[in-house]
Amino acid sequence: MKLLLTTLTLLSSMLTFAANKPYQAIDTSGKVIFEIEAERVYAFSNGMARIQQVNLVNNEWVRGKGYINKKGEVVIPCIYDKVQDFVDGRAWARKKDTKNWTLLDQQGNEIPTNGYEKVGYIMEGYSDRIAVYKDGLMGWIDRDGKEVIPCQYLGSSTFDKEFGLACVTKSGGNEVYGFIDKQGETVIPFRYKQAGHSSFHNGHCRVTVNGKTVLINEKGEVQFTPKYNSLQNFSHGLMAVATKPNRKGWGYCNLKNEMVVPGVYDYATTFNEDGYAVIEQANNKGMINNEGTLLLKMNYETIYADVTEDGYICGVHHTKEAASLANTPKDYFDANLNPVDVGDATLMSANGGNRIPFTLNGKRGFMNRNFEIVIPANYKKATAFNDGIALVLM
Repeated sequence: MKLLLTTLTLLSSMLTFAANKPYQAIDTSGKVIFEIEAERVYAFSNGMARIQQVNLVNNEWVRGKGYINKKGEVVIPCIYDKVQDFVDGRAWARKKDTKNWTLLDQQGNEIPTNGYEKVGYIMEGYSDRIAVYKDGLMGWIDRDGKEVIPCQYLGSSTFDKEFGLACVTKSGGNEVYGFIDKQGETVIPFRYKQAGHSSFHNGHCRVTVNGKTVLINEKGEVQFTPKYNSLQNFSHGLMAVATKPNRKGWGYCNLKNEMVVPGVYDYATTFNEDGYAVIEQANNKGMINNEGTLLLKMNYETIYADVTEDGYICGVHHTKEAASLANTPKDYFDANLNPVDVGDATLMSANGGNRIPFTLNGKRGFMNRNFEIVIPANYKKATAFNDGIALVLM
């Protein structure tokens, strides 16, 4: 019996250790840069990648999360239970059996804070103000952990890049919103009674005045009052508006209240950075440009139209049978809207990079933005490329 227990214990230890797998880091040509033993890996961000390892600590196998650099060195040990990506040199991490999150720099130094059980994601370009929470209310710290704005608000967790303003409401549940700057000073008074926060896009922000949605500038001055109540953000010279009751009859108007695209759709999105918008009629979706030209026919259940981020446009067909997205018929198009034949492959997002991950016969590989296979589908698992590196498992 003693021998059996010893054997079972040994087998258990071996199985636990086997949780770590031999991941490889590859460059955009598929060349191996380094190898790392880990149970799980995540895409690089800001020169660091999150990993999860099972390590022997005081004769016990312990599962934890930490970070590696672009050389494959574990620069922050796997001692944390939860970790977030590094962004602009900062990341949040939390140890097991502790309530508060810890702010880290890229050397693993813990930056003192007032202690927060809930924190916001650090957003690229917004890291000079990081959202933190106490008792359900939000405030902000700076990169050094100093609480700059007390935890007394609800609303937007980021300050917009255009004017450095955040749309928030004070505690109390009256949902009257205003705008503060990065020092916590009120720039636009708390006077907008609306269902939620909003933000500036292309110099304008949607707010509710006397029950009607309008656009204001950074001074709080009303710049545009639409004929219709429901409208989306202003982009590429147009905004989507609902011309009929119950948020129906969607079309697009300009800042002169002129309808440029007739209000004939059941729904319409804001034009994205590529200048495309998705429109819907009778549960069928298509895609238009800001002249109202139909670029993709109304044939699809879903359309992914972010060429800049994904590397392609994807139209997902309707299917009568329940199926995963990977197994649902799709049409792919390049940046010029030419149809692309990828055979039986399923494409994933390039995350803004020049390598598009794809799955074929249960394995992953990478194409370039011309849809040429540059790294064959040989991998069981693969992250997207970031910082010129992808982590893969054979």
